[in-house]
Amino acid sequence: MTNTNQYYWEILCRQKCIEVPFVWSNNAIKLIQLVTNKTYNELLYIPNENTKNKIAIFEPNISIMKWALPSLLICENAYRKNADIKHVFVNNVHGKNINDPLNNFNLDAFNSVSMNLDLFVEKKITIEGRYNTLEFMSNYSNIVVSHQWENNLNYIYFDLCWMGWPIVHNASLCKELGYYYKEFNYEQGSQKLIECIENHHKNHYDYLQKNRKIIDKYLPTNKILQEKYIKLINNLFK
Repeated sequence: MTNTNQYYWEILCRQKCIEVPFVWSNNAIKLIQLVTNKTYNELLYIPNENTKNKIAIFEPNISIMKWALPSLLICENAYRKNADIKHVFVNNVHGKNINDPLNNFNLDAFNSVSMNLDLFVEKKITIEGRYNTLEFMSNYSNIVVSHQWENNLNYIYFDLCWMGWPIVHNASLCKELGYYYKEFNYEQGSQKLIECIENHHKNHYDYLQKNRKIIDKYLPTNKILQEKYIKLINNLFK
């Protein structure tokens, strides 16, 4: 958040703002196992015909910094290019009628936009409540599409990539993870989604190994990361 918040905090608090390294721990997976009562292997990506080509969107939908419409447009564009999309689950949105299988969005403007999408017309979109990401993926979906604005590191990317799940995202600070597209380039995002649909199940083991090597630099066990924090802490007392 340095790009948007550094000078905000410096001016507001009359203090120098210091950027610190991002940390993620694979112990998070153990916690998710406890919370969901699922085994490690149940949370791991494994090709599954029952969830094949079913897309999940997990943005919190609190603000435009992380909301569902950009990801939905990526799915729509891929679908128009004849991508074999079976379903799109838009999570973390509460509908006007939760029992309605189409669950119209609670914002009329959002609803009017979604009604113009081929995915909506062909009844391939439903909106859902809030779920644990890995648990939802293990039960219902096999690809995540994500979009953010100035939130370029997010635990969801690391949880998913560590467990081998494909995520299409635009987080530039971890562009080497998952399937990255640039900024607001939904066309590029849709191409990455098509790549996931067509090839991820063939390359999922290599994907998992590659992403775990990349994530190592964010783990609390990483020596370089430890040294950076030791230096930051020592500097507090100088």
